[in-house]
Amino acid sequence: MYYPNDKLFDQITHLITALANDEYDKRIKVNKLRSKLSTIGVLLNMLAGVLKLKVPSKIPEYDLSYLNHIILMVEENYQIKDYNTGSNGLFDKNQLHNLESILDEESLNKVQGIINSTSFDQSVKLNYRLNDDLFLTMDSRITKFENNNSDVFILSAVKTISKNEWTKEKLLKKAQHPKRQFDISKNKKIIDRLYHYLMDNLDSPLKPIPEIARDLETNSTVLIRGFKAIHGKTIASFHREKRLEKARDLVLDTDTKLSNIATLCGFGSLSHFSRAFKKHFGVNPSDSR
Repeated sequence: MYYPNDKLFDQITHLITALANDEYDKRIKVNKLRSKLSTIGVLLNMLAGVLKLKVPSKIPEYDLSYLNHIILMVEENYQIKDYNTGSNGLFDKNQLHNLESILDEESLNKVQGIINSTSFDQSVKLNYRLNDDLFLTMDSRITKFENNNSDVFILSAVKTISKNEWTKEKLLKKAQHPKRQFDISKNKKIIDRLYHYLMDNLDSPLKPIPEIARDLETNSTVLIRGFKAIHGKTIASFHREKRLEKARDLVLDTDTKLSNIATLCGFGSLSHFSRAFKKHFGVNPSDSR
């Protein structure tokens, strides 16, 4: 069985997962040795072939476990840049934009603590949101590295689940009970303050949510759940959207240099600004004038 439509990294992840579950028929399709990953793919194919011949299946099918492995590439503002197919199978697509949509408050605080630490590789248990307020605890690892002068984090998590139970619906039944419904009327004032806070700070990247919560003398859960309930968007996506809208107005209505607009809208470099602008509006800022 091949994975011709997936990225090579995902293919390798799938094959390693299969080998961990005593499945030796899967293979990675490698046409040319173009990189170290393709070489690893060939070696894993060889290993799978040897194991298929040498290791008989001794465990009944119903006793086998499925090792689900998710990998997320995350920026400092919790934006998810990329993810593997294991993540796509566990979460809804609209969740895979920001960690706020995936983790609960306690887990976000743990992630923030690791981000602020000097350790580049830590293990931690995090609670992942499967549906609304239902969470699944998974063993996770966060690795930090620099990418184009900014920190990027790889968040990976593993959960071993009985094969007979590996459906999202069955996982939901075993997840934690839902929390009480968010009281919009009780917290509307603080969410209004958050809205104005965000609009007043469009000239800089979004602060970590726990830090904003301290500034507003509340907690992260109220901000995250309340803002999503009232505005229908995560805090990070709203703030980024408004920064880009401000940038577009400056591009269209002024003669300000693009590099200055990038600074005025909280982007660290012109290239970063241009990529974000094109991704959001479908056109380069330089072509909009």
